[in-house]
Amino acid sequence: MENLNLNDIEQIMTFYLIFNFVIFACIIYIIISLIFRLLPKNKKQEEQSKDNKKNKSIKKKKKKDIIDLFWTEDKDSKTKTTIKRSVFIIFIAFTLYYIFNSINFIIANIDVVKKVLKIE
Repeated sequence: MENLNLNDIEQIMTFYLIFNFVIFACIIYIIISLIFRLLPKNKKQEEQSKDNKKNKSIKKKKKKDIIDLFWTEDKDSKTKTTIKRSVFIIFIAFTLYYIFNSINFIIANIDVVKKVLKIE
């Protein structure tokens, strides 16, 4: 792959497989983060975390991830929270639809994929 040749199906398939792998890994991360966010915590853990927060006078900034951006409740309005969550779910649905279509494409072109991955 010294130079990019868009007529070479093996190069195109290589980039396509890499792109699909990255998207699939991101979707898995988002879904796992969402599942852990929705699972209820033990009451003891919540009480301990509240006590720890009261004891600490120094506030640390928490890094926000994509789940915090879309899933946290907006204090101003419930409709804004609902819209953000709806957009997030639609985003996940479209991305999963793309992944399933790409799997069908890969299955249809399995011979080229075997050449790219050097599977015999």
